[in-house]
Amino acid sequence: MQKIIKEKAFSEDEALKIFVMILLGVDFLHSKKIHHRDLKPENIFIEKLDNGMLIPIIGDFGISKMDLESIKRTLTSTSAFQTSPQYQAPEVINEKWPTAKVDIWASGIVLYEMLT
Repeated sequence: MQKIIKEKAFSEDEALKIFVMILLGVDFLHSKKIHHRDLKPENIFIEKLDNGMLIPIIGDFGISKMDLESIKRTLTSTSAFQTSPQYQAPEVINEKWPTAKVDIWASGIVLYEMLT
């Protein structure tokens, strides 16, 4: 989302439209039991179309897991969640098992960045 860097700040209306689309994308992932866990501007693209916008959420999904049990099986006691620190939810920082809420937290930080 290099557009955040270029634009410096979005209007509230623009930020709202983008934020709603991000949340719809996150909701879709969560409905499939996928947690992105590394949501940040670099993993969100804004493509303006003639009839609106397309906001794909990308990433390598390397730290995305299908459910808590698969996380417990794949992580060792020395493993850490490899998320970008400035977008980490408190439960990740406090070393608790992250849930889908980490994506909502990161979405809020992206919204904050768009508005400021």
